[in-house]
Amino acid sequence: MQTRKKNKYRLIGILFVVIGIIVCIIPIFLKSKEQKEMNAQIDSFLESPSSPSRTSDVVLSPPIEEEETFLMVLEIPKVNLRRGIYSKDSKWNSIEYNVTILEESNFPDEEYGNVILAAHNGPADIAYFNQLHQLEVGDMAYVYYNGIKYGYEVSDIYDVAKDGTVEISRNQNLNTLTLITCKKNTSDRQLVIILYLTETVRY
Repeated sequence: MQTRKKNKYRLIGILFVVIGIIVCIIPIFLKSKEQKEMNAQIDSFLESPSSPSRTSDVVLSPPIEEEETFLMVLEIPKVNLRRGIYSKDSKWNSIEYNVTILEESNFPDEEYGNVILAAHNGPADIAYFNQLHQLEVGDMAYVYYNGIKYGYEVSDIYDVAKDGTVEISRNQNLNTLTLITCKKNTSDRQLVIILYLTETVRY
């Protein structure tokens, strides 16, 4: 009788372990699947550069339900980040879904403009700027927009209070890319990374 009880508890223990492994693996699998779909969509976008206002037949990954094309693509090689960015008026242009272009942002082809992008930090699947703290002065980020690849070099990194506004300190006479996220391991600070345009090439 005692042996049966032990076997029963052992089976229950094994079952809990298996369930735990499945619970851990499923999110990893889904994130990997979503990133593969995103990469395929980015490849399609880069192969057929067009005006951002034009629609395409690229079907975006969940949670997107209707056809919609990217406005631009952000690539940061050092942190292995590659994300399509939706237009400002897209309902998917939200940090709850993706890297977001802020309403105050300019576009890469505007003289002395500032492209401002924001995303979550932390352990969540939508924390696309989770590794941004690894960037250092001199590192590069790229924005693909309307047939042009814009290369930006990190010039300044600082943090500000998380109070609903972000003061962007930059050279107003240079084309700029600003990346904003929460500062790692804090709840009341935001990380701001300033990059200046150093190169443009057609893709």
